[in-house]
Parts: sequence; structure tokens; C-alpha cells
Amino acid sequence: MRQLSSVRVLDLSETGIGFLPPCIGNLKHLASLQLESTGICELAENIGDLKELQFLNVCGSVKLGCLWERISELKRLSVLDIRDCWRSSHLLHGITKLVSLERLRMPWSIPLDFEEDANVERKKGVMGNWSKI
Repeated sequence: MRQLSSVRVLDLSETGIGFLPPCIGNLKHLASLQLESTGICELAENIGDLKELQFLNVCGSVKLGCLWERISELKRLSVLDIRDCWRSSHLLHGITKLVSLERLRMPWSIPLDFEEDANVERKKGVMGNWSKI
């Protein structure tokens, strides 16, 4: 993937791809990653290395069960679409660290129980900001 290191948009939607190769982290300029309706079960562990990523769409990737803790390292991520991800509740633990998040599209079935976390007030404040969207 060295030849593709300057790619800014990668659309693998509806390809049936089952996983992201570890070399995805080499795409240092990647701003948009489209994984809508794929067969992906997990994102690459080095997803957090995509420091320029602003748009992540995993909508319809129904097998996706974990978005790794490293997703919280995506400080420039402004749009996240996790609709139709059956087990996307694992995402909630790091989602409040996404300081640039402006648009969150998620299924209505995710339990939003922040009472278990020590940062309840901060998270409730962030969720309040999301409610404006």
C-alpha cells in the first residue's frame, strides 16, 4: 500500500471485504473511509493511526462488533456513521473522546447508560451537544 500513501478517500462499500489489512494505518492522509455494508467484523487495530481521518462510515456492517479503543485517538473525526451495526454498543466507551465529532449517526437500540462511568457529567454534556445535530 506504499504506492497509495497519499490516498484521501477510500470507499470499500458493498465489497464484501471481511477485514482491513494492518497496512491501512500507512494511509497517513486518509480523510474519508467508507465501509458501508461490508462483511467487516473488526476494524484494524491501528485505525487510530489515521490521524487525518474525518469521516468514517461503517453503516450496515452488521458483523462489526468492536470499534477498538483506538477509535478515540481519531481527534479529527467529525462524522461517524454506525447505523445498522448490530453490536455497536462497544463503541460508547471511547466515543466521548472524539473532540471534533459533529455528526453521529447511530442505531436507536444502543443503550446509553453512562451512569457506570466516572465521567458521567462530561459525557452527558457531550451527548447534549450531539442532540443539536
